[in-house]
Amino acid sequence: MWRDNVVKYGLKPVLKKLGIPTKFAGLHAFRHGLATELADKNTPIPVLQKQMRHADVRTTLEVYAHVIPQSQRDAMEAVSIGTVPVMEQEQAVNG
Repeated sequence: MWRDNVVKYGLKPVLKKLGIPTKFAGLHAFRHGLATELADKNTPIPVLQKQMRHADVRTTLEVYAHVIPQSQRDAMEAVSIGTVPVMEQEQAVNG
């Protein structure tokens, strides 16, 4: 397959020259890295879903849920509700 050749003859030699481990190097790693960055930058979930070509938004949420909650908290904290930042409200509620 062409993707295997791209990784074997294109990506891995470049990573080796740069001293970067190639054990887990592959196009999927770049795809996942991009999606994680997009999620962390508060990209709307439907946009992220389309970029990843997930048929169901639940797939996107399941795979990137570890990034989405923190980015959403950061967004809310930037706006802040009333005079008490969101993180302080969470701490008051959660103890």
